[in-house]
Amino acid sequence: MGLITSGGLVGCQGLGGEHTMLVGVFPGGGELREQIRTLDRHEEWLTGRPSVVTLFTGTDLDDERTRERVERAMTAVWERGHVPLLTWEPFVSDESEAIVPLERRFQEGHYDDLLEEWMSLLESWVFAGNEERRFYFRPAHEMNGDWYPWATVHPDATPEDYVRMWRTLHDRLDETALEPTHVRWIWSPNSEDVGGHAVEEYYPGDAYVDWLGIDGYNWGASREWSAWRSVREVFDPMIDRLRALAGDDTPLSIPEFGSSSAIEDGFDSEQKDEWIAGAFEFFADAGVRMANWFDVDKETDWAVFDGARGTTTVRIDGEDRPAYAAYRSAVTEAVDAIEPEAPRVLTDQQFEGRR
Repeated sequence: MGLITSGGLVGCQGLGGEHTMLVGVFPGGGELREQIRTLDRHEEWLTGRPSVVTLFTGTDLDDERTRERVERAMTAVWERGHVPLLTWEPFVSDESEAIVPLERRFQEGHYDDLLEEWMSLLESWVFAGNEERRFYFRPAHEMNGDWYPWATVHPDATPEDYVRMWRTLHDRLDETALEPTHVRWIWSPNSEDVGGHAVEEYYPGDAYVDWLGIDGYNWGASREWSAWRSVREVFDPMIDRLRALAGDDTPLSIPEFGSSSAIEDGFDSEQKDEWIAGAFEFFADAGVRMANWFDVDKETDWAVFDGARGTTTVRIDGEDRPAYAAYRSAVTEAVDAIEPEAPRVLTDQQFEGRR
């Protein structure tokens, strides 16, 4: 593993020479208050704070909940010293849903009012108060899967429809006063093609992508169709493909990653612990510049803190909470509080993945 440095960053030897890797986390869903409490407990365990916090939002929310996602959730994350990574999920429907693919409806202007509302909210959030904030924007992720409506699941949808939708979103945000120092776009496919189209077909082009992203998980034996996979098996093939697609100069991120502890005859926390340690070593060698753990038990026991199991326990808020020692060991020094260049949380080079 590369040298761990202060300032919330991991020093890595990868493509382009030595650089730093931001460490981030998705602290779980639910009500905002509980999300923040979970994040606070996570940071207490690490004795520091991650540079990036992943948030999810759908577009199928009422006005009050939409504003909460931006004005409250993103603000709460920022004020705690993190940069928000907003995963923007375009769940929308209308009377033409059965006829026209979702991706094409966006491009044809069916949802211009929705886009205007969201782009205005994001612009206002950045310039709120006396500070200029910043965020990562990850719309319509895992498009090469088959589980989201924007993943060419409509029989008439094509990857070209997705590309046009992405470019439409990008153009609409470009119409605001936001600059590249305020927002960076992450194009984030799944680590494997599942939906019948190759990931290369969905690439919007270098002018529309600031960061590459890969979401990948070791499901272990948690499903009938899954088996234990090493970090290299999960990520290496897609890393090679994205490097060939966009070149070495576009920074690479892992916006979501995790591992189950499920093996054929039960659960093995020690084996998951080894997988975690190996992940950070692999990312450092591969030149990954951001890695965000999916820290919540969902389909299986992804959590590294306060989940179903761990290799140790830590007492926080009067409760013994399971935790994985390898994760804390790998990132504790890396999540020390970053000294901001006021009023920004990360330097421009860190934010843009250039350092």
